[in-house]
Amino acid sequence: MFSVVDTGEAQVEVDPGDWAILKVKDPVDLPALEINLTYQFDFADPIVRLGNDYSKGIILSTGYVGQRTSNDLVTCLTDGHPGVSGGGVLNGDGQLVGIPIGRMQGDYRFSFILPLRATMFRKVPQLAARTIEIVATVSAAVRTP
Repeated sequence: MFSVVDTGEAQVEVDPGDWAILKVKDPVDLPALEINLTYQFDFADPIVRLGNDYSKGIILSTGYVGQRTSNDLVTCLTDGHPGVSGGGVLNGDGQLVGIPIGRMQGDYRFSFILPLRATMFRKVPQLAARTIEIVATVSAAVRTP
């Protein structure tokens, strides 16, 4: 079983607020993934998508980053079958960088990624401190001449 720790505020089906942080009751026999909040999603970067395609279990699918949308999502060329939403998107270093949240109607190869951001971890103290540190480091690097 699980409990809901925090959620976004999605207004429509494919929305930047379409996320949730869950806490599982029992230990899960999976390795922890490193979170990367600074991944740039450069066009044509290779990615790996994890999802429960057609409820058949966790399946990996490779693909490529597309473009950023006006509502802070990222398009990608990777399978977006039913059951994929809420899985994970990994960069080439195996870091968790986003969440698959939907696909273009009628096209299973063109889908959408919600990039991870610090606000998603605001109620997870052990991660919140780390994400704030990462965001502060990036902000300082951007301002450095």
